[in-house]
Amino acid sequence: MEEIKESKNLKQCKSCKKEVAKSAKKCPHCGETLKTSLFVKALTVLIVLGVLSALLSPSTQEQLEVLAQAEISTLSPSGELEEAFSLMSEHTDIQRENLEREISGLTIEWQLPVYEVDRRNQGHYRVQTFGSGVVGTFADVYTQNLAQATHIESLKEGDLIKFKGTIKGTFLRNIEINPAILAE
Repeated sequence: MEEIKESKNLKQCKSCKKEVAKSAKKCPHCGETLKTSLFVKALTVLIVLGVLSALLSPSTQEQLEVLAQAEISTLSPSGELEEAFSLMSEHTDIQRENLEREISGLTIEWQLPVYEVDRRNQGHYRVQTFGSGVVGTFADVYTQNLAQATHIESLKEGDLIKFKGTIKGTFLRNIEINPAILAE
């Protein structure tokens, strides 16, 4: 009976074929690693996904170069867009979702009043715009030089900012624009 109980707690090493404890992480006979912890497996998967993501997605600089050359849509920040996404809108969520699908990916060039500016990191700013008669936006603006960074950091509520960017989607009834650059 003791022998059966003991064999339930043992397993065979895949490398040297000798019996070792099921709880052993290394074979005491040959030193072969017997099992990898769940944490190590999960960490390995996360690292691989991160590397693949970095390799497959274009860099911000590449996106900005494409944006600078992109053709501008005639989509206006006022009119139907403002009506659909305003807080007192008569549009339904389904209508807003359909409109979001229509406009996502378009390149726009708009001049809008600033509500708030937040620095994300060196050369990257999140500018929230809001004004009467125009749709609100969250624009991730990337500056190309110190003069542009200084300009963005000097903006106050109500000042106008002119930018060119790609519509990513919507957030809290605001149009998300990422990436964006300052326009002349």
